[in-house]
Amino acid sequence: MVLPSHVWNGDGHPQLELPVRRRRLSDLPGLVDRRRPGLAEHLWIAAGTVTVFLLLIVVLLKETPAAVGEREPEASPLAIVDQYGSGSDRDFWTAIKPLFLDHGFWLVCILSFAFTLVRETFNLWTPTYFVEIGLSQAKAAAESSLFPLFGGFSVLLSGFLSDRLKRDGRATIIFYGLLFAGGTLLLLGQINFGASPTLAVGLVTLIAFLMIGPYSYLAGAVALDLGGKRGSATTSGVIDGVGYLGGVLAGASVARVSLAYGWRGAFTILAIVVWLASLAAFVYLRHVRRRIVVLEVAVEGSPRAET
Repeated sequence: MVLPSHVWNGDGHPQLELPVRRRRLSDLPGLVDRRRPGLAEHLWIAAGTVTVFLLLIVVLLKETPAAVGEREPEASPLAIVDQYGSGSDRDFWTAIKPLFLDHGFWLVCILSFAFTLVRETFNLWTPTYFVEIGLSQAKAAAESSLFPLFGGFSVLLSGFLSDRLKRDGRATIIFYGLLFAGGTLLLLGQINFGASPTLAVGLVTLIAFLMIGPYSYLAGAVALDLGGKRGSATTSGVIDGVGYLGGVLAGASVARVSLAYGWRGAFTILAIVVWLASLAAFVYLRHVRRRIVVLEVAVEGSPRAET
């Protein structure tokens, strides 16, 4: 069931109430049988799904490319973590120390914080927001599924573009994604959708398309760029962990903002957060381009290049 973002106490003051992200299918008329599965059935379905994926991973996933007869790829030349060493624990921590001293890495962590804050805000509150602008609960539940759907399309397109652009392609896509997403959030916060909830649905869907693809880079391809072969898992974990600090704010904190300033105020504040993140993305883009120039100069001046 989709709940409003607040209810009223007997004394006339709003009381915070958190939403359920999606309405239960058994409550949607005409979609499924009216018999509602119990908790045990849901747990069995979840366990079966996880087991299927576990078996697929055990059978199909290999540890290294050599296990399937492929050549081991070279580490990213932009990697900050030292690619060489004895492999001991002490040597590993010495190798990744430069990562935590690199301001580009912390810029990526800031980006992860902002992306996760916005993503989790819409994951949690989209059905509630749609109900409050006039959609029925069933319609709100259905329309809110467009956010993860078009987010998935965005991930596919971003991966396709990343493989075909230059080395600074990912940083460029992150910057422009945040820039345009901030504008879309501002529109969402300024337009009155009382007569046309469909436009609000379209803007929310556009935000997913602009942000989820670039967001997917951070703990994946960007972590590999920064961490190389030895430190990519550590890099990914730190980036994702900092991001979920933003996810924590997406719950009760966003709810309190919406109570104080309304959804229009909440979206305007999110637009400001996203635009501030786009400044960090711009600085990160310049950082990546400087590293590329330094790398190209080093390659051109190497003995191998001279021969």
